Amino acid sequence: EPCCMKKLPISNYYRGKNDEVSYYLSLVNRPLRKNKTSKYRGVCFLKPRNLYSARLDFKGRKYYLGAFKTEAEAAIAWNNAALNIIGPHVPLNVIE
Repeated sequence: EPCCMKKLPISNYYRGKNDEVSYYLSLVNRPLRKNKTSKYRGVCFLKPRNLYSARLDFKGRKYYLGAFKTEAEAAIAWNNAALNIIGPHVPLNVIE
């Protein structure tokens, strides 16, 4: 099994700043889930309200960023929050 395919516990990623950076860079290569309701990271569709919700989870804390009419607006909100909360090493959503 290639070294990039090994599943390591998340606790191993938080031992130092460089390990945290490598954890977030590994997020880029993860495949999307099949049941995902949006093509952007941190964005999901709220069926009852017919809106897109943006949420960020970081170090055990959950940040609710709001509900938006389009998924692009929610992705932009997630990008801005991720840069402010996590830092410049986080992989951002590429808005189409």
